[in-house]
Parts: sequence; structure tokens; C-alpha cells
Amino acid sequence: MEELLSRESGTAQACREYNVCTSVLYHWKEMYSRGGFDNEHTEGSAVKHRVAKLGRLVGKVTLENELLRRGLQNSLIIFDLNQASV
Repeated sequence: MEELLSRESGTAQACREYNVCTSVLYHWKEMYSRGGFDNEHTEGSAVKHRVAKLGRLVGKVTLENELLRRGLQNSLIIFDLNQASV
């Protein structure tokens, strides 16, 4: 992005060179000027996204384990009742 901002050639030439439309290039310039391409910000966002994803996964696995535990308990109770009636 710094190369695009510092270059002498026009926006149209940069768009052709990088195979992007002008609106994308202007959007990138705006994001860059606001610090949107800052590596620390990107890494932090990626870490937060990963933590949230793992948190949802832990919740899902916990729920599945609870359902399996209850299903096993119910199966054992039914088995015990069937054995007692024989």
C-alpha cells in the first residue's frame, strides 16, 4: 500500500497493474489511512476471532457431552429396570 501511495503513476495504472478496480483501490487507501492494515490490529482481530470460535466449540462439545451423559444414564436405568423384571 505504501508503494501505491508513494508512486508517481496514476491510479488507473496501479489498478491495471494489480488487477483491481478503482473503487477497491480507493477503499484500500482509506483503510490504510485509518490504520486498517496495521499488522497488530489484524493479528489482534484474528486472535479475538479465534478465541470466540474456540469458545463456541467448547460450548458445543460441553452440550454434546452432557447429552451423551444423560442418554447413557437413561439407558442404564432402563437396562436395570429390564433386568429387575426378568
